[in-house]
Amino acid sequence: MVLSVDLDGTKFLTKPRDVQREPVKRYLEHIDLIVISKVEASLRSDYADAVKAAETAALEAGVDTASVIQAMEEAIALGEDPMTAAEHAVSDVTSRTLAQASANAAEDAVDAAVAAEAAVASVSDATPAP
Repeated sequence: MVLSVDLDGTKFLTKPRDVQREPVKRYLEHIDLIVISKVEASLRSDYADAVKAAETAALEAGVDTASVIQAMEEAIALGEDPMTAAEHAVSDVTSRTLAQASANAAEDAVDAAVAAEAAVASVSDATPAP
């Protein structure tokens, strides 16, 4: 969030540093603001637009929104442009989900094979020799 504050005819771009709310009724009691540059304001705006795009894409794809935002943030932390990161965040999450499902299926298959082998071994051990 970026706020434009006019103080004695001079405009300042600011961002919230701390927000204090009334504990029960939740209305705002106090907000601390920090003056920011136009560049930072632009970056914050780009990030907000990217989050909105990622949330929309996640809802359309039926994917967990928090996972998509996390994937987007990971890409941004690696230096990627926020909107570019938002564009592929859904496919990143979908790929991870499919990979995890495949790994889980492979693990289940191994567990089933081990259980079957153990069952065969116990039957052969129980069978008396002729």
